[in-house]
Amino acid sequence: MISPDLKDLFQSVESAFCVPEDTEQLSFAANLLKSVDSEKIASEIKLLSDRLEFLDCSKVFGNEDPGTVCALDVDIVFNKDHLGVEKRDPYQWKDQSLLKSEKIMKVILVHSKSLRVVETKLRVYKEYEMLFRSKTLQLQHEYEDFDEIAKKSANAKVSLFQRIIHSLLESIPSKKLANIVSKAAEHSFTQFNFRDICYNEFIIDREDVGTVYNNSYICRFFLTVRRIKRRLVRSALRKICKLLGFKICKDIMLDIEFAMGTMHMSEDQRQLRIDISDTFIETLTFEITSFLISLYDPIDSASFPAGSFFEYLFNSVDVNSSTWRRKVAEETYMMVSKHQEDIVRKLLLLVEHMCKKTTEDIKYVSRSLQKWKEKTECMDMVELVSIWEKREAMKNLSGLGSHKSVLNLIAGLKNDNQILKVFLSIDDQDAITFIKNHPEIPKETTVEFVVVKSYKEQRDQAKTKNYHIEKNVREILSKTIKNQGERIYAKHSCVVGLGIGNMDCNGQITPCIIIYCLDKDLVPFGEEPLPKTLEGFHCDIREDFIMFGACFDCHEIAHPNPGCCIGLPSNGIGSAGFLAKTNESGLETSGFLTAAHVAAENWTDLYYNKVLLSELEIDQYNYEIVHCPLLPNDNSSQIIGKVRESYCGNWGPEDIGIDAAFVQNYDQDKAAYRELQPADESELDYGDQLIVLKRGGTTGKTFGRLLDGSHSPCVNPRLDDVAWRLGGFYFFDGCFAVEDISGPFFNLGDSGSGVFLTENENPTKPLGIAFAKLDNEPITFVCRIDQVAKAFKLRLYETVETMEI
Repeated sequence: MISPDLKDLFQSVESAFCVPEDTEQLSFAANLLKSVDSEKIASEIKLLSDRLEFLDCSKVFGNEDPGTVCALDVDIVFNKDHLGVEKRDPYQWKDQSLLKSEKIMKVILVHSKSLRVVETKLRVYKEYEMLFRSKTLQLQHEYEDFDEIAKKSANAKVSLFQRIIHSLLESIPSKKLANIVSKAAEHSFTQFNFRDICYNEFIIDREDVGTVYNNSYICRFFLTVRRIKRRLVRSALRKICKLLGFKICKDIMLDIEFAMGTMHMSEDQRQLRIDISDTFIETLTFEITSFLISLYDPIDSASFPAGSFFEYLFNSVDVNSSTWRRKVAEETYMMVSKHQEDIVRKLLLLVEHMCKKTTEDIKYVSRSLQKWKEKTECMDMVELVSIWEKREAMKNLSGLGSHKSVLNLIAGLKNDNQILKVFLSIDDQDAITFIKNHPEIPKETTVEFVVVKSYKEQRDQAKTKNYHIEKNVREILSKTIKNQGERIYAKHSCVVGLGIGNMDCNGQITPCIIIYCLDKDLVPFGEEPLPKTLEGFHCDIREDFIMFGACFDCHEIAHPNPGCCIGLPSNGIGSAGFLAKTNESGLETSGFLTAAHVAAENWTDLYYNKVLLSELEIDQYNYEIVHCPLLPNDNSSQIIGKVRESYCGNWGPEDIGIDAAFVQNYDQDKAAYRELQPADESELDYGDQLIVLKRGGTTGKTFGRLLDGSHSPCVNPRLDDVAWRLGGFYFFDGCFAVEDISGPFFNLGDSGSGVFLTENENPTKPLGIAFAKLDNEPITFVCRIDQVAKAFKLRLYETVETMEI
């Protein structure tokens, strides 16, 4: 994938190979450049705008052109407390000749899931640091634009051509020209050549006259003979000059070929074959012919003295006879021989001028290519790594983990100034003072602090007006988010979510992709600015923060109702969601759903391994859930069940985001129940005012407006999560987005609560599990309950006694 700007640069490369306009046709530079494959190289560079081909390493034989690229694939995997590097094909790495080759560009192509690009590339660099001493070993992540690799490939091709140009310039003869011209004149100005040309010249004088091999053509009037002779001589001079021009051009080209063959170049380049320049020949022919005709015309005017006049008047002449044509040939040859030194002198000046002009034109092309090549220069690997290490250093500030109020931080450049932006859960002056005075933070760094709003605070910001989006456009936007989501999160560490919306583009309301980010102007170290468009759609960039929910407060009962507060004994933070039943070994068991990050301590392992809890050795994970989680110095919580299934991440063939856990009740619910059918998204019309209902441990019963089913939240790890230091992130594809109506729809402690579609404010069908919310915009993210039920093989129900809300 190549950026539009780079595509334009590659498409413009032909202009850099063009010689200046030559109205006098005194240069044969274009012909020389063509002979050394200028058109081929320009074409190869232009092709880079469409595709960058990677050669199979097993098919590298060492005779490839510079700029050829081959890939060495590695996977970066999250392994508990470190990033592992795994070679996809270890055999490729055993070819030392390939690794040491300075001709072939080797690219370590990095593949990873839910990991930041910068952290993965830095990990690979440290793994193979010794190999990166080679200038032809590059590092690339699959999610990045391949601009840098394409630039380096083009740069290598142009550099090769510049070396060839330098050789060409050294090969163009200067001191040898006099000898070349003199020998060419001797070779061309012979009696045989003049006679052969005159014999074979087919003359036309109002009608076909012919050659010596045609019938006789008798002329009885001297003016006719004179006219035919003039035509014959001029034609002979023109052809002899063309022969001369061809000989000079050929000898110059042969001299260049020989000189190129003695230089330190590849076999193909030494075996150069330069086509003879038609332009060169035509220019020489025209200039010398004009000079020779200027010598002949005065002779021609005086070629018929009085005696001859009567001779031609009374004696007929056969202009096709070998006798007459031989006489004309000898006269012409004598005239040329008499002035041969002048001809050679004039010719040498002309050839020297043409070679000088050719040299100037080639130097012009060399300068043009240098200017073009400068646009393909890339940052040195050492400099890149130093930038990545700045980012790493900010994440590893000593003592940072002791300040629990620090939620996240990003370091980078804003308006060319080095910035460290710190996000706090509260106005923690101890943490602020600690960071401001931290000795490991460079003095030139400006530190900014942001206190994230409490979810319990009423938001008074204006809601974004939602304009209607056509269904087909919404589907395309949804696919774009699906295609680009993980790529964006991996490349841009400040992005916390993607969604569908509208924005004002030059006074027109246009469907767009919303990018939620921590700071729209700060570019983290090692990253590029946020994209302005994605697959042709404009991006509306909005600043926000995202978190999971948490709370402490509830009642004591053995069977929590939907919305009750539940959690792990050591960290109770969520709500009970939908009631559910499952058939396990033929025995029906009841329980409830909540969020995985609420009920399973190993939810991050589930995320990075992309497995269900049941696919692991479940006996190792005995997660008991309490109703009314522990408050400080409170031992009144009741253990009510055990986590039987959970999943956190993107599940199934469509990679739909799920954050859910099924808790089996220890005390099985024997109450009468009614099975519920999950909502079918195909029945939803987001253009309507779809009102949904949620029951949560913190906010209780709340209503919201369903906006869309294609949002993608991305939650950053906490600072005490090793994934934060290693560049991990947790994103969830294809989530519902619900907007607050009159008050908060979702607050701390509501994670895991069930969300229903409604009719007349009464619940109708289960929609999903609420698990996260933005901080600035009043939007809650809900994972799809139909996918949860399918993944966990559950049936949803409600008890008949508690059907009314």
